Amino acid sequence: MACDANDRTATSTLTETPREYPTATVTATCGEMGRQPDSVISSIASQFLLDEASWDLGRFMPTTSTATPSPTPPPNPSPTPTPITPLTRGPIKCFNEADFPGHADIQPDDQDAFSRDFSALNIDTIGPDDGSFPYRVKDSHGVFYDYRVEWVAGCVTTVERQDFRFPLGMSQSLITAYLLVREDYTKCNNGGVGGSCQVGCLLYTFEGGRGGQVADSIDQGFGQLAVAQSQSAPSNHSHYVAGEDGGIVIDDLK
Repeated sequence: MACDANDRTATSTLTETPREYPTATVTATCGEMGRQPDSVISSIASQFLLDEASWDLGRFMPTTSTATPSPTPPPNPSPTPTPITPLTRGPIKCFNEADFPGHADIQPDDQDAFSRDFSALNIDTIGPDDGSFPYRVKDSHGVFYDYRVEWVAGCVTTVERQDFRFPLGMSQSLITAYLLVREDYTKCNNGGVGGSCQVGCLLYTFEGGRGGQVADSIDQGFGQLAVAQSQSAPSNHSHYVAGEDGGIVIDDLK
């Protein structure tokens, strides 16, 4: 830096090459600098170098992100396992007689005989995909007796299939299809209209005196209705049962 005789200002330019930094130009009057321009230049140069260092660091400092991270969604809850229904006999649930308005009398002997016929149907084992197995018989007075066995929808027990005649297995041979539908009648005090009882996943139902069509759950999966027509006494009647091929065959009981 130098002072001109006609111009009492001093100019100094600080540059650095070949790096691409800004050029700093410092201008001051000789009077303001006193007679010590070198000390002024030294101070200004120091400030320039500090500014240069800050600019240089700023070029290479990593940028810090201030974005808020998205919350982690909660995990999907585990599906609730289907409860296991014990392979035992449950209580009899008797129907409400008021749901059978004007029903005819149910004959005890007829109900017993038809219960035996139902238990003799050509059914082996029943599983969850087999639907309903209905049996309808009409006595000599024109009164309907409806029997049905079906696997309860969504039910899971300790076995995949149950025997129709012995739903708890041969070790529990006293619990039979005949006994279940018979006691749906004898254990209910409701004018003989019957009830239902679940054993494991099989539901055994007897309905007495229902007119019109058979219950809605009939004709699902199994697809055929077994119909019996009493001619005289229950011990001597002809009836139709579902054959092994799904058709209807005649079976005369003598």
